[in-house]
Amino acid sequence: MNSSTSSSDFRRFGLGFLLLAFAPGLGLFLLGVWLEPLAGDLTRIGGFSERDFGWRTPQIGFKNPLPVDEGAYAYRDLWVLGDSFATAWPKLQWQNHLREKTGRSIGTLNINRISIDRLLQDPEFQVHPPKILIIESAERYLTLRLNETQAPPVPNAPATPKRPSESPLRMSQAAGREPLLRSQALSDVQIPFAGRYLLRSFQREILRQSPGHTLRLKLSRDGLFSSRRAQELLVFEEDLQKERLWRSLGVSEITARLERLRARVEANGVTRLVVLIAPDKLTAYRDVLNEPSLRPYSELSALIASAPNLIPDTARALEKAIHEGVEDVYLPNDTHWGSSGQEKVADTVMAFLKARFALGL
Repeated sequence: MNSSTSSSDFRRFGLGFLLLAFAPGLGLFLLGVWLEPLAGDLTRIGGFSERDFGWRTPQIGFKNPLPVDEGAYAYRDLWVLGDSFATAWPKLQWQNHLREKTGRSIGTLNINRISIDRLLQDPEFQVHPPKILIIESAERYLTLRLNETQAPPVPNAPATPKRPSESPLRMSQAAGREPLLRSQALSDVQIPFAGRYLLRSFQREILRQSPGHTLRLKLSRDGLFSSRRAQELLVFEEDLQKERLWRSLGVSEITARLERLRARVEANGVTRLVVLIAPDKLTAYRDVLNEPSLRPYSELSALIASAPNLIPDTARALEKAIHEGVEDVYLPNDTHWGSSGQEKVADTVMAFLKARFALGL
């Protein structure tokens, strides 16, 4: 065998080895292209395809959205302290609608980074409190928030807090709208997710498991989502697991704790408290489930009825929209509201503020 033949064989072997090494990655990339780039938290955690569960009707977003986490308190007319239902989708968030409807300055802080107690103890908050504080929580986490917030009233709070005279009371800004589409860019394809999809599919279809803490349920009607699988519902498994904590407190104790929280917030004589509860996705769609045995436990409506001047009735507003066939009230691939749900929540909060505060904001 001459040297040229040996070199040619070696090159063919090397090329074959490289092809063998890159074939799985190429296969996963092509699978990722077919699945479509990842967009939702439920598709990500559960390993479901965006091709099946991604929204296809454009969501309507804001070109100049408000920040969803300002990091630190500074005076605004209205502050929102909330979880992912106040921070997850910047261009869709209901706070943008509220700013547009009121013209007031609005700020948002992430409750997972700044707790209720820490905010109330912030010296700037005590000296320059907002007119309105909205504390937002997902239904399934409300009792945990209240368990974390049982501190006594803050000592040595200023007796006569004032808003800064130089701060703008109104922040009107032309907030143009634009349609938002899910990405189809090849650069957004995630190879690791394609691998997770294969694993989760094997667990679901072969092992008959429910991996990723995500459930896929059947609906009794079509047309509620813009996804290809519009008659199926993706939800967090946690939506079924809040019963123990809610029952351990009961509606009366939850209401009492919220009233104690209101007393703390409103002790400065300036700020008024609003508690905004985001219904779990499974709670919102429970009346259109094709599996009544999985109808979730929820005392949310009873809680709202027990404190109607503290909690806007988001449960009724969102369930009414779903009953009327509004599409993508919640995103089909995500646990959060779509643009129609975000605007419905903003309308509900706005109506609540007008009814409770006769002079408005």
